[in-house]
Amino acid sequence: MRKIIVTESISLDGVMQAPGRPDEDIRDGFSRGGWAVPYTDQVMGSAMGEGMAATGALLLGRRTWADFAGYWPRQTDNPFTPVLDALPKYVASTTLEGPLPWVNSYPLTGDPIAAVRELKAQEGADISVLGSGALVRSLRRHGLVDGYVLLVFDLDGVIYLIDRPIPGAVEAVARLHDEGRAVAYATNNASRRSSEVADLLTGMGVPARPTEVLTSAAATAELLRDRLPAGAPVLVVGAEALRAELRAVGLRPVSTADEEPAAVAQGYGPQVGWSDLAEASLAVRAGAPWYATNTDRTLPSPRGPLPGNGSLVAVLRTALGRDPDVVVGKPEPALFTTAARRAGTGRTLVVGDRLDTDIEGARRAGLDSLLVLTGVSDAAELLAAPEARRPAYVSFDLAGLFDPEAVVAVPGRPDAGGWSVTVTGGELALDGAGRPLDALAALCAVAWSTPTDPRVRAGSAQAAEALAAFGLDG
Repeated sequence: MRKIIVTESISLDGVMQAPGRPDEDIRDGFSRGGWAVPYTDQVMGSAMGEGMAATGALLLGRRTWADFAGYWPRQTDNPFTPVLDALPKYVASTTLEGPLPWVNSYPLTGDPIAAVRELKAQEGADISVLGSGALVRSLRRHGLVDGYVLLVFDLDGVIYLIDRPIPGAVEAVARLHDEGRAVAYATNNASRRSSEVADLLTGMGVPARPTEVLTSAAATAELLRDRLPAGAPVLVVGAEALRAELRAVGLRPVSTADEEPAAVAQGYGPQVGWSDLAEASLAVRAGAPWYATNTDRTLPSPRGPLPGNGSLVAVLRTALGRDPDVVVGKPEPALFTTAARRAGTGRTLVVGDRLDTDIEGARRAGLDSLLVLTGVSDAAELLAAPEARRPAYVSFDLAGLFDPEAVVAVPGRPDAGGWSVTVTGGELALDGAGRPLDALAALCAVAWSTPTDPRVRAGSAQAAEALAAFGLDG
């Protein structure tokens, strides 16, 4: 069976349109065509070349194919031209008919999704999708994208809860390593250093190196190192891990506003108290810029959500009457883009349990994401999620990385998988029978497309069971 590997150029603010040339796609008055060219370098070219060398065919949307067909055959001195000419090029379109003018181009007749499924079922090398944003979104909805080289995991709520592994997590990561997939861990928890997190994971049976762990504490220290002179004092509100990260980059942690700090760094620490917050408030009022490692309102625990750094940031926000100058961790994209850059590829899947940090951060970084329902965010929050916080996939746990029956692309269709969802009396009505995850995908389709209250009621016994599985029966 062949795999479909997607390669996209996506800016950090979500722009996919016309990355290569000013005239590539000027729809809707778009005037920034060619925006990706200044960032193209030898590393990117090598990665693209290696990916093309392993490709057995191209799958393109109609608009992308038309642009390529009008451009590449004329680039006779470009080494990519003969490669593209030689590859079979399948075009997903309901309007194009063969024969097509660019050599080895073939329209997919009939239902494009069914035709793609047939292509995947064949024996042969992987199929690459370049650009073709509308096509990629459709493929994702139907669960047809399966090429991710790097998987980036959140930790709390995905791999472990506090200091205990979540059931199935150890086995899932071991399988990824066995399959040769690159793995990285990105956490907003600033109470541990990268080396401590790696040791914790290894002790749980998840082998990890410090270089695979990206923490908001380390990212904050690196940012301050780049902005302050060596040895500058930084007032720390948080755990010893944040102080250690600052010392590691040549800065001097301090504890009081009287020490005239050049900045305030605030991260989570279970021992943070009123006096710590008071010193930070005085320092910020005196002119020190205020850096927050993250703004997670809560953190998961076996007993339920507990106050996180965002709750402590809210205390200072109330006292100062303003927001932090800089928030470093998720949902800011830096942790994810750093992980993707280290892997040397754009094919990255972010796995997280929080819509407001993991999933929103992945979307800001232009990366696909999988929401696992083992941590903070639940199905009710998913149905009410604004567009910026909607994942590409949902699963109960990490089994969704391997078992197609344990994951679903969202949103689905309102009438798919044996389910139907309608809006009745201001509520979502679920009827039918089928896989619970398909019911959730159908609910997302309606909840995300109509301004309705996401309260749900069941229209059948099977629907009631599905809603109960997601805690939506209350």
